[in-house]
Amino acid sequence: MRLRACLAAAAALVLAACSAEPATAPRPSPSVSLPSPPSAAAPGDVRDMSTPRAFATNLRAYAVGDALGADDRAVLVGWLRGNTTGDTLIRAAVPAGWQVGDKTGAGGYGTRNDIAVLWPPGGPPIVLTIMSTRGERDARADDALVAQAAVLAIEALER
Repeated sequence: MRLRACLAAAAALVLAACSAEPATAPRPSPSVSLPSPPSAAAPGDVRDMSTPRAFATNLRAYAVGDALGADDRAVLVGWLRGNTTGDTLIRAAVPAGWQVGDKTGAGGYGTRNDIAVLWPPGGPPIVLTIMSTRGERDARADDALVAQAAVLAIEALER
């Protein structure tokens, strides 16, 4: 039941929180005065920072690999496949017939991220992570940018 224990952390960090080597930087204690909310995604702020590779490595371990027992892995994959917040992101780029399970994220500075497991018909699962941000504090997230990046990644994988 490791998965259920990890969910107590935070939904957006469930994969990193369960990792033997967390994908995020350590957070300051609650008594520390923070200059901005953790989700502000301010340039240069290393709190809650990760990389596409770290997210993909963790997702692969938990959703495809054996880091979880079969029952817990099935629960996680069910949640990922049932997600609807990514319909305009990686899911929008996936060819017909592929199955997708994803987890989206957003923050300040137009940050928009999506992490997904793709199951192409007759092929092994593919883990894809796309992270984007913009330079202006009040910038809007660009879902089409993430979807286009996914198109390019999938086209490269199909070659």
